[in-house]
Amino acid sequence: MKKLLIMAMALLVSGTLLAQESKAIKSEPKSFIAFHAGPSFPVADFSSTDFENNPDAGFAKTGINLNLTYGYQFQKNLALVGNLLFNQNKIDKGGITYKDGTSEQEIVLKMDHWQFYGVAAGPVITLPVGNKVYANFKVMIGAVNANAPQISYQGVELTKESWNVAPLYQGGVGLRMDAGKNMFIMAGADYMYLKPTFLYTFTGAAFEGVPTDFKQKMSVLNVTAGVGFKF
Repeated sequence: MKKLLIMAMALLVSGTLLAQESKAIKSEPKSFIAFHAGPSFPVADFSSTDFENNPDAGFAKTGINLNLTYGYQFQKNLALVGNLLFNQNKIDKGGITYKDGTSEQEIVLKMDHWQFYGVAAGPVITLPVGNKVYANFKVMIGAVNANAPQISYQGVELTKESWNVAPLYQGGVGLRMDAGKNMFIMAGADYMYLKPTFLYTFTGAAFEGVPTDFKQKMSVLNVTAGVGFKF
């Protein structure tokens, strides 16, 4: 009888502890939203200024990126996130050199910026790396509306800006640190790649024969920091 009483008490205690733990897990917020922003660094062809030897040169310079992210934590280490994003990169003055008979002349074009905005979604794996600190790994795909710059020469507009929709591919890593029960701060780096097709209508005899449609490789490394809330 004594043994039965001890076993019964042990079962009651363990059952109470399990119920409390289950209640604590259920009470953990499943959804979160975060705003994060930072510099956008062009890479590869997108940052090249060697148009003479690289037709994919984008003349892109450091710009900015803005993100609003919503996520739902399906499991302890797995979430699905959706992201509203905006990206803009300034442009270097590009020099295009061509030969006219025995002379060589350099044409310096003025371009305003590259930019795109859209949505992306995908899974995020979260792993603990310290006290209230977690590492995030994500892969996302999406769609963006991309913008090619307006181009002018010596104050004369050669072509208007062009817009087109393109698929976006994104991968990233980051750190998240809890700053309370429902608040966290975050930082990370994301690689984004897209290759939209743009249509230009050039004016001016100097640019006769220049293709009016082209594909532009746009690849950027975005570094961000921000704050988020669980609910």
